[in-house]
Amino acid sequence: MMPQNQEQGQFTPEQGQQAQQQIIAELKQANLPTERLVEIGQWAEAVINDPSQFPAFQAWLKSQGLPESDIPKEADYQELASMAAIGRTAAGMMEQEQAQMPAPVQSAGPVSPDQLQAMAGAGRMGDTQLAHINPQEAAVLQSMGGVGTINPATGLPEYGFFSDLWDGVKSVAKAIAPIALPVIAIFAPALIPAIGTALGASAALAPVVGAAAIAGGTTLLAGGSIKEALTAGALTGLGTYLSPILGDYVGKVTGITDATLKSVIGSATFSGGITALRGGTV
Repeated sequence: MMPQNQEQGQFTPEQGQQAQQQIIAELKQANLPTERLVEIGQWAEAVINDPSQFPAFQAWLKSQGLPESDIPKEADYQELASMAAIGRTAAGMMEQEQAQMPAPVQSAGPVSPDQLQAMAGAGRMGDTQLAHINPQEAAVLQSMGGVGTINPATGLPEYGFFSDLWDGVKSVAKAIAPIALPVIAIFAPALIPAIGTALGASAALAPVVGAAAIAGGTTLLAGGSIKEALTAGALTGLGTYLSPILGDYVGKVTGITDATLKSVIGSATFSGGITALRGGTV
């Protein structure tokens, strides 16, 4: 988990950016197209903010060529939060890629075998070959689930399958789950209570339930029992981590800026939330 600012009792933008750097490292290793990561992140945020959008999200995944067996049947809000953090991070990466992207190869003479091998080696999502195709063939590849993005290393179109992209996104989402909360808290704080609301928590408890759902390492499915999912055991050790975030959120809603007061409010909100969860009042 990310360290806290012990003096202020809250996460700083620098700590959120530090978490983003770790996510960037994961995404670079996975080598996935950032524009599609942004799109997936936007869908994740849409579902978090409005759970009724989940069927539309399922339909979109199907339209991208994802097999029925791979389309999620229920909304996993911890995974969606991680995907939202991925999308927010990928947006910055995409801007850098677009600024540095080379122009497509246009040569008056033949390209050397070494150049061709280097370009083929820059393929993503399993792509290992270069090919001559026409627009109709490109359309067929996309209709079969090809992503149709531009490779930032070569400037050429690529048609890796969306199913491979989805597998990669889910893998990264699982890997960055422990550090997703600082990114969400700094760059998209409204998603924290939105997750709590989506899980059925009252307005008063939505921030603590949402933060615990993201940070607790617990998979929470829509329609599940909050009391059972967020047991005292699942929340053990999260108090010092979540209280500053809850204090920051309440401070933004109420206009309170005093760091000490926000820290007290955060601790009280967390403690009250645990008491209510134990008593079954959510």
